Amino acid sequence: MVGHRKGGMGPGRYPVKASRVVIKLLNSAMDNARHQHEDIDAEDMIITHIAAHRGLIKRGFMPRARGRATPKNHYQVNLEVFLEAPDSYDAEDDEF
Repeated sequence: MVGHRKGGMGPGRYPVKASRVVIKLLNSAMDNARHQHEDIDAEDMIITHIAAHRGLIKRGFMPRARGRATPKNHYQVNLEVFLEAPDSYDAEDDEF
């Protein structure tokens, strides 16, 4: 199978490094829910919103031949995730 293609070929493949960061973010969000609200079960939480936004750009230059330099930028991403308890979640309100 080929990843990230349109059609009925099945699911795409996911980058391992990016997937680890998203899993770490979700575990952190569940730990925060456990810490702030001891009466709810964080394992039953529902992800209502998850988004990635462009973050800071660390600018730098890489020296090249004959005294030139080319930009070598490091792009960062800001991730946000919202969790809700299952009793306050209503599936009929979702509009995709």
